Amino acid sequence: MPCGDESRLLENSGWSSRTRAVAKYLQNLFEDEVIHGHNVLSMDSLLARKTQKEASRMFFETLVCPLKLLSHNS
Repeated sequence: MPCGDESRLLENSGWSSRTRAVAKYLQNLFEDEVIHGHNVLSMDSLLARKTQKEASRMFFETLVCPLKLLSHNS
């Protein structure tokens, strides 16, 4: 879970609510995988049991999140 400062940074980053939601979702998944000793999430597991529309949005947001992190840290 993000600490208070990380949470505020995410909320005030200028990201859309969808991008923030996906970033939090991915963070939670990564934290769960680390607990189980895994370092990687496959796109198949991210998109499993999602409609085509949800999968498209998730795919797009997984591309956008790293770009926004890079531009935010510049």
